[in-house]
This record gives sequence, C-alpha cells and structure tokens, in this order.
Amino acid sequence: MSADEAIAPSRSSSSRISAQFVGVTTKRTRSGEVRWVAQATINRAHFDFGTWATAKEAAIAFDRAVLYYRGSEAPRNFPERRDLLPAEAKQLQEEAHRAAKERQESPYDGVSRADEKHWFAKLRVDGVINGWELGQPRKPRPSPTIARS
Repeated sequence: MSADEAIAPSRSSSSRISAQFVGVTTKRTRSGEVRWVAQATINRAHFDFGTWATAKEAAIAFDRAVLYYRGSEAPRNFPERRDLLPAEAKQLQEEAHRAAKERQESPYDGVSRADEKHWFAKLRVDGVINGWELGQPRKPRPSPTIARS
C-alpha cells in the first residue's frame, strides 16, 4: 500500500457540497441545521473525526488527523498552519462533542439552545416539566385599559 493510500478523504455524495476542503462533508441535524463532518479512510477503514459547526473547523480536524496518521509532509487543507497539533480520531471526536455541548449550554440553569437563534427554558413544577422557547418575536399585547374617575 502506498503512502497516499494510507489516509484518504472518504467518498460521499454530500462531499460535493464542501469541495473547498478535503475530508469534509455535511449532514443535517433533526432541526434541519447543517453540520460539518471531518472523515477519512485510513488503511481501508472509515474514520469519523467529529461533527463541527463550520467547514473550517472540520477541515482543521481533518488536518490534525492527517498529521497524526501521516506526518507533517502529507497534503493538508491548511499546510501553512504550523500550530496544529496531531490528534487521533477518538480525541477529535471528544473535542467535537465538547464543542457541541458548549454551543448548546447556557450559564443559566434550565436554559439550553433550541436552535441557532433561539433558547429553550425548562422548569419542573410538581413533577411536570414546563418549557418555553425564548427569542421569538413577542406579539404586541393590548395595553391595559385603566378606568379613570
């Protein structure tokens, strides 16, 4: 097996969407948001390097995997980046998971992301969970009429 066969980007129908970076494809979440996946075939085995918020983040993850599995002379998306540290697939997946969790969390208890623009608040009262989506435009309320005497 040649050195070029040792790591190759995975072939996928969605790879046409992100042709600007090698080893990066897209997938849609349940809410319809696009997420970027870094992946490659290493010695004929498919590896997923995590799901990322941007194509650039996924490309950097791919480059770090290339550095780990092939070394600094292998072709990468960002050959000029000398600050990238090599990382194996498991480490990159864990970093992607932590990054996704940080995007979803709020510093406030009971508040999490509903989607890119909205937050969701949950409150348990007497064993019943109540939820509110935050960030929606408010409907104008009629102003209270005050009887003047």
